[in-house]
This record gives sequence, C-alpha cells and structure tokens, in this order.
Amino acid sequence: MKFATVVLFATGAMAAAKVHRHRHRHAPNALLNREANPDVVTVVVYMLDGVKITEEECQEGIKNGTLIWGDDGAPVVASSPAYTPIPTPTPTPTPSSAAVKVAAYSHHYVAPSSVVVSSAAPAPSVYSGGGGDESGNVDVPFPTGLPCSKFPEGYGAVKNTYMGLGGWIGIQNPGGTAMGVSGQLGYTDIATIPKGSCEDGSCVKDGMFVSYNCPPGYAKSSWPKMQGATLQSVGGLLCKNGELELADGAIAKTLCVKGTSKVTVKVQNKMEKCSSICKTDYPGTEGETAGVYIPSGETQELFCPDKTEYYFWDGKGTSSQYYVNPAGYEPQDACWWGAPNKPLGNNAPMNIGVGYNPGDENAYISLFQNLPTNPVDFLDYTVEITGDNLSGKCKYSNGQYCDGDNCNTGAGCLVASRGGEVLIVLS
Repeated sequence: MKFATVVLFATGAMAAAKVHRHRHRHAPNALLNREANPDVVTVVVYMLDGVKITEEECQEGIKNGTLIWGDDGAPVVASSPAYTPIPTPTPTPTPSSAAVKVAAYSHHYVAPSSVVVSSAAPAPSVYSGGGGDESGNVDVPFPTGLPCSKFPEGYGAVKNTYMGLGGWIGIQNPGGTAMGVSGQLGYTDIATIPKGSCEDGSCVKDGMFVSYNCPPGYAKSSWPKMQGATLQSVGGLLCKNGELELADGAIAKTLCVKGTSKVTVKVQNKMEKCSSICKTDYPGTEGETAGVYIPSGETQELFCPDKTEYYFWDGKGTSSQYYVNPAGYEPQDACWWGAPNKPLGNNAPMNIGVGYNPGDENAYISLFQNLPTNPVDFLDYTVEITGDNLSGKCKYSNGQYCDGDNCNTGAGCLVASRGGEVLIVLS
C-alpha cells in the first residue's frame, strides 16, 4: 500500500509524494502553508520512491486508492500487529448523544445472520462482486502449469469481479531485495498494482505475487518465505515463467485453508439490510479487499487462525482483522480502501479481531473502534458477541463498547471462548 505526502514549503522547496506502507491506511491529510508571501514562488514537485511523477499521476493514484496523503511526510516503517488480545478496556464516562456521530448511509452492506427482523422473507441478494460458491472446491490440490494471465477457478479461490485485477484481490511486484530491519534478506520497493489495471489479468507478470479471496471461514495458504525488508507483508501465488505456483512459504497444497477446529466464529445478520465485513488481505497488500458478504437473515463464518499454524509476522503469530461497515453496502462498494469522507473499507467505524491461542486453549474475539483511522463515526446498529463458553460479555451499541457494565468509546471489548460456536450478532 502506498502513501503520498505533499507538503508545500513557502521557500520554493518541493512537495514530496513519498510512499509509506502501513498495516492500516490513513485518511487524507495535506499540510499547506497559507500565509501570503508575494516574494516567494512555491514550486510543487511530486516524487514517488525518488522518481518524479506528474500531478495527474499523483491525483490518479489518490483517486484509485493506490496513493493517499500521508500524515506527515516522514518515512514510517510498516508494521503488522502480532497476535495479542486487546487489553481489558478502562471504563470511560458515557458521552453525550451529541458526541456520537452515527454512520448511516443509503447503500447496501450487511453482516452474517440467519434470523431476520422482519417476518417477511428477505429480498433476494443482488450482489455480483464474487465469482460464485467455491466452498466445494477448497480441498482440490492446486496444480502446476496454469497460466498467470488467467484466474484459477475450480480450486477453492473466489474470483473477485470488482477490483479490476482479473479476479485477484491484490497484486504485488517487489522491485528488489536488501538486508531487512529484522536482520534477514527481504523484498524492497514493493509496488501494488492499482485497482482497475487489468480486467483480463494481463498485468500479472513474472516475479509478481497475486493474492486471492477464499470462501467464508477460509483464508489463502500461499505466501513467500521472504517478506518485506521493512516488515511489509507479501502474499499470494507466485507468477514464474508465465505460470502460477504456490509460493515457497505455502502451508498447504490447496489454495485455501480452514481456521482452527477448536472454535467456530460466525457473524449473524438480523438487520433488514445486507452487511459487508472486509478481511484484510494479509499477508499481501494489506488492503481491505477480502470481502465477506452477508445478506439479511443469513450467517457467515469468519476465519479464526491458530496463531501457531498460520502466517508469522516478524516471528510472531497473527490473528485475523475484519472491518465492519455501515449496513446496506456490498463488497464492491465497501471492501477496498474507500473514498474520503465515507466510513467504508479502511475508514469503516469498527474492527473485529479473531484468533486462537493454543497456549491457553482460548479463542479471542474483540470489537473495537477503528482508531486512529476513524475515531468519529459509529455504526448505527448493535453488535454483540454471544455463544458457547465465553469469558464475559462484549457488546457495541450507540457508540459504546461495553464489557459487561464497563463501557468506552474506542478501546473496545474482548471475550475468550474455550470452544464451541461464537456468534457475532448484528441487529
């Protein structure tokens, strides 16, 4: 993911559009000197990884999501959080109703559910952002010899139809290698192919990694052993000699793997509108492009990884992170880093964290505000964690995250489950 920073200096200096790579994208923020000074000419130069680009190229990158305005212009080392449950939140005073900005929009987005609020049957889904049900093919081994130019249907991966990348949810192109901050060789200059670059997949070339979505409850199995030199994640199949192959760090012979068998985590949508919950493409572009679509009245499973059996970041086990959007939005509208001023994708108001720790035999499920990306928008519906063998209560409602009777507006709440089924209910 790329971050552009443009700073206008009042001495004719240049404004640098620098690339940073983060786990989370940040809202646009340009620094501007507005003091009048007729004796000074301000020159604006856009630089991307040390290469001058035009204003049109910069603006197009901002528009299509491959570049965003950075927070300050200083290089920031990319980081991906290790698997650590969020701490028990400290109670904070309940804010006045004026302090809560509810995110309610007239699009279409919904979360998993199997109970409908209305007695009438829900309208049939019109979502067309996925490539069909691939759950019956998840156990089919991935073969060799398939061309890089065509998405491999029939092997469990779900073809994406709205990213404009030939069915992939992300394409990464490492530019080189160097000794990394962790003391190991890593990829450098990792470019992300922009959304909409190739509907037919023709932009996939040798040396690139192509990331893909999997059915609900599953996640991709393939990523390279070598990761980013500054701890960026890289994931997906490798295009080599014009053919797709499982990367050398793949943990299975199939494209998709199931989460832990110790606990099942599902989302139930009791709302009248649909819901889209966006899983981070991780390891990979780290964009919110792995959408889970849940029509009204239906339920879908989330991917709950065992931290000792899935992707390791800097030697540490990881969990899954999902972005919860306002109701009524479908993945093609919400499951990518969204436009400014809309609480969608990376700007969605809420995150869900899911992971299993075999050390204490607990699955941890958390709800928390998407800080610092969106501290001001709150969902206009209720989200509650229910189910078997829970350590406590965790509920979101009207801008408040409540651990039992202790509520807060940002830190969120966390529960542990010793096994069985956990249901996150949207209502």
